[in-house]
Amino acid sequence: MSGHTLDLTRYAWVKQKGDITIYGTWFGPSISESEPCLVLVPTYRRTNHETVLPCVVALSAAYKYDDPRYLLSAAMRFAKYLGLTDSMQSTMKVADAIFDHLDDLVHLPERPSYGQAVGADAVITDDQGRSFEFEILEHH
Repeated sequence: MSGHTLDLTRYAWVKQKGDITIYGTWFGPSISESEPCLVLVPTYRRTNHETVLPCVVALSAAYKYDDPRYLLSAAMRFAKYLGLTDSMQSTMKVADAIFDHLDDLVHLPERPSYGQAVGADAVITDDQGRSFEFEILEHH
């Protein structure tokens, strides 16, 4: 996800489906180049301090999730990233959350202007020499 912007304080809509919260928002290499997406996050904070990753379904890849095999495979990975139990029930919750909102994703508008601007670009290099690019946003 290096070099991409995902701001969950800015969204078109947010819906909760039990353990999963789904955002209709935008994701991309910059604010001006972002595309509509679904973002899945756990509804409830974890108390065991597990690392939880947001799961992104971009509009450009939405067609893949219409294939039941692809949807199931992605849902299994996403359930793990979201810190849900390793079960078919969790996988089906994730698959349902994605499939039920594909039409909402297709109808998301372009990213509106919120009076935000890129305040700075940052490059962080880790101990292994890998570089990660970030945009630091200013909200007005």
